Amino acid sequence: MPDDIVLDRDRAVLVHRVAREALVNATKHSSAQSVEVRVRQSGMRTRITVSDDGVGFDTTEPRPDGHFGLRILADTVRQAGGSLHISSAPGHGTSVAATFGESTPAIRPTARSASEPLAPGQGRDQGAEAPDHPGR
Repeated sequence: MPDDIVLDRDRAVLVHRVAREALVNATKHSSAQSVEVRVRQSGMRTRITVSDDGVGFDTTEPRPDGHFGLRILADTVRQAGGSLHISSAPGHGTSVAATFGESTPAIRPTARSASEPLAPGQGRDQGAEAPDHPGR
């Protein structure tokens, strides 16, 4: 993390949420030997990337019932004007990257029922649409 990073409260919260969710998932599901967290800033654009060398997963597979962590994170980041991208493949680890722009509006909790159905395409690797790993 750069020594001179500048984050307002809302972007600091987003960086923390992305790091926490990605680290929890790596700990629970990846069998990773190492995890790298990188935060970069160019002007007021901030990017956090959390990458592991774990087992990875197929991003085209639907997520299991009851696992909403990455989807909720993607919704939160998107509502704040950012983007979330998940890259993974079986045997090749996982990378979670979020980018936030200059003006990050206030973060509001996502009010979504666990029983609410997903829209078509949700839960797949499609830019801001974040998949949930089996068990994630």
